[in-house]
Amino acid sequence: MLKKAKEILLISIVTFISFFFLSACSNKSASKQQMTRPKELQSWQMSNMNYIQLHKLSTGKSQKIALIDSGVTQNEKTVYSASLIGGSEFDENGHGTMMYSLIKGIPNELQGIAPDVSIISLKIMGAESSVTPEIIKQGIEQAKKEGATIINLSIGSTKNNPLIANEIKKCIDSGISIVASSGDYSSESMMFPASSEGVISVGAIDQKGQILSLTSGANHTVINAPGGDVMTEGLDSKIFQSSGTSQATALISGYVALLKDVVARYHKVLSNEQIISNLEKINSGTENYLSILKKIK
Repeated sequence: MLKKAKEILLISIVTFISFFFLSACSNKSASKQQMTRPKELQSWQMSNMNYIQLHKLSTGKSQKIALIDSGVTQNEKTVYSASLIGGSEFDENGHGTMMYSLIKGIPNELQGIAPDVSIISLKIMGAESSVTPEIIKQGIEQAKKEGATIINLSIGSTKNNPLIANEIKKCIDSGISIVASSGDYSSESMMFPASSEGVISVGAIDQKGQILSLTSGANHTVINAPGGDVMTEGLDSKIFQSSGTSQATALISGYVALLKDVVARYHKVLSNEQIISNLEKINSGTENYLSILKKIK
């Protein structure tokens, strides 16, 4: 039992603590945003990734993203929602809801990267933000069963797990994209499963394009995407700034949905290698999010 306890995946709780810390540090600014309630808050990743032009080409309509996380609130729209840990299927933590808001957005408040994508919500952790490898494996299996085309794993561990790694390989071999956060521990190496072969590993950058110091394995990721002080929704439906590789991972999951949606309209398929290659070009600065989406049409 002690050995199993050491295998819990902890990255989500680090991101969540970071979220509260940033909210406290910018409380005055956040309060002003909540009081004014503009029709749609502008978060810097929208211009960085060029949402307006991206959405002229795709909004992700044909794709399904599985959020294997803490669930989402009952206000969020999903095509399938379940708890794999018993109890309520709804979010008690806040992490899953933040990921949802970055991908789908909040009507009239926050624009998502892939507003028309379908979301499969699989709750694998409660308020404590820890989960066993067996539940992660079960979540991946369920996501595949429900027809996910992309699986978002904003979680991680310092230890590799062969059960999860094998399930991930099966998904990639069947054409499902696996997007995972590299970790928020400022280490030289990425965490698992971001470190697994074929996984789209994601680190985080700030508004100036600088890699966040908390990013684990920043030099080894497929891409480092917006993840510093981005607008997200909390459990109380308020919009806050939050930071972490989890947030960047959600945005890349949404962007991959745009890529796959565009080629699906032309009855084509993007291989995992092609998706990774295109993201690496964006990361190197030789391409941008819009130019890649235009080229794959």
